[in-house]
Amino acid sequence: MAMNADCTQMVLGCADYTAQIYEFNSRSKSWAKIHSLEKHTGRITGVDWASQTGKIVTVSSDRNAYVWQFNQSKNVWEPELVLLRLSRAATCVKWSPKMDKFAVGSSARLVTICYWEGQQKCWVSKHIKKPIKSTISCLDWHPNNYMIAVGSTDMTCRVFSAYIKDIESKPEANSWGSKLPFGFLLSEFNVNGWVSAVSFSGDGEQLAFACHDSTLQVVQGGNPEPIVFYGNSAPFTGLEWSSGNQVVAVGHDRCPFEFVVGGQIQYAGKHLGKAGGSGGGVGNAMRSFQNMDLRRQSAASEVKTAHISPINDICIMDGEKGNVNAFMTSGGDGLVYMWNWNNMKTQLEQ
Repeated sequence: MAMNADCTQMVLGCADYTAQIYEFNSRSKSWAKIHSLEKHTGRITGVDWASQTGKIVTVSSDRNAYVWQFNQSKNVWEPELVLLRLSRAATCVKWSPKMDKFAVGSSARLVTICYWEGQQKCWVSKHIKKPIKSTISCLDWHPNNYMIAVGSTDMTCRVFSAYIKDIESKPEANSWGSKLPFGFLLSEFNVNGWVSAVSFSGDGEQLAFACHDSTLQVVQGGNPEPIVFYGNSAPFTGLEWSSGNQVVAVGHDRCPFEFVVGGQIQYAGKHLGKAGGSGGGVGNAMRSFQNMDLRRQSAASEVKTAHISPINDICIMDGEKGNVNAFMTSGGDGLVYMWNWNNMKTQLEQ
């Protein structure tokens, strides 16, 4: 899931091989599907929307990626060629902060950094392979546009240099490292489970990552040892820095959790997103699929959380990394919710 620059439209990657674009109608206070991007031949595994250029990138289990540009005169989204060169499925994708390149994770045990090649008139790629030993499950860009954090199923979180000398100036040294040639391994953290989510802080000095052993870990740039929170919740699948030292985590427990990062990680609480919980209900819940069958309606009445299936993505809707006012979540239940976190984080329950 991803939003456009003014958050009036969202794109959803679906299991039916399409990426669907919805637009918000301010009068009816509802979302309606306006476009369907149909080019892939496999399940959509990642989408991202570049706020500065308006371009959408999609990746799929069909081993392909497409960059979509909107043709105003024809009212259609047109795909641009991406030379991804993958032997196995793509698993995730994210634009860099400057929107001049994007990263693709894959089950081919590598990360692909893609950028526009003017002479070839297409998106070309460079691969980061070593020492990755298994599928890439998540990734996030450092705010400086030069470094990328990568989580994988070889139970390791790594930080690499993604500097492309053909399109950008030479980077300066920072807390993560002074030498930044492309693909250089800056940091490596071994954990006890698959790394399922990664997120740099707003200033890039800290990196949070969640693992399949239900831990949340945060490491300072240049520090070889992260601080660890051993939780009782199910594993997290998405992380975002909601404020300078606070992290929101979502995942298999179907609701957002908040943590405060300092000398240690402290659990602040969770919000179930339903009026039945002590935290109050979600005032602006938006459902992308309204025609639920009887089985799904019955399941929704039995659970205490707004989502009735694990949350698979979190996306900032109002604010920016490190200063989030509202965010959206999507789940395997086919539902999308907006959380006014400025108000709701004061109503957390333990």
